[in-house]
Amino acid sequence: MNIDSLKNHIAQARTDLVFKELSLYFDNKPDDLLLNKFKIIHSQWSDLRKNDFLLSTQERTQAVGKINYLVLELLDEIKKSSSNEVGESFQSFENQIIRILFLSANPADTSKLQLDTEFVEIQKLLQESPEYDKFDLKVDTNITPNKLHQAIQKYRPNIFHFSGHGFGTGELKDGTRSVEKPPVLSGLIIEDEKGNRKILSQSALDGLFELIAQEAEVQVVILNACYSAEQASTIKKYVKNVIGMTDSIGDKSAIAFATGFYRALANGKNIEMSFKYGKNAIALAGFNEEHKVILV
Repeated sequence: MNIDSLKNHIAQARTDLVFKELSLYFDNKPDDLLLNKFKIIHSQWSDLRKNDFLLSTQERTQAVGKINYLVLELLDEIKKSSSNEVGESFQSFENQIIRILFLSANPADTSKLQLDTEFVEIQKLLQESPEYDKFDLKVDTNITPNKLHQAIQKYRPNIFHFSGHGFGTGELKDGTRSVEKPPVLSGLIIEDEKGNRKILSQSALDGLFELIAQEAEVQVVILNACYSAEQASTIKKYVKNVIGMTDSIGDKSAIAFATGFYRALANGKNIEMSFKYGKNAIALAGFNEEHKVILV
């Protein structure tokens, strides 16, 4: 649970969302010393919502302000009591609503990928999770520059997942997520308005994630495309955990990694462990490409 994010929700009058996430937090901590305090504040908030129509605007504003103040105090106490619960190197998603944005592009002039299969497998894993209501999965396909901006601004993801083609060294190969190297730096391939390939360059990604860092709390970026390690390194200065591919990677390997990662995440593993499970899923499938997936 990210305390700073919840405080930001309070500032933006999203108190209902804060109580939802705090409820998830305390569900797994039934003996927590702060639980009774939370119950009292939550009860006050529920009563306020039920009797809202009886209050004047001034009374409502004062009541909301008082509860928000109590919630902020509680968040500070939680932060202090749990400061050692999450490791410094990798964050977990414990007790947090996880917003996942799955974006894909497979332009008409590139080889066909099984991107729908990848999304369906991820969706199925999350739906089968014991805590399925913890995940908010959104998808947008045939990504163009305009659709990319719109999706990010609309969904404000915690996990940004791109699946499609990338380019770097190497040649076009059917069954892989690479396209031939053009006479520019490496990058990702999205679509133009006609459905043909459009380069999303390293510099464009850099500018995009500089903006995203100010708009959303992105904890993980997954670039499930060939030669995306360079882009991952660029994004790293804005996002703590970024996953990319060092080489051309097979479509089936990319899907195996994604399913392994999200299966682990759905079962409560943190980012580091989910990444390791994703790599192991490639190895278990016998594709021998797990070494190409890196977490920077």
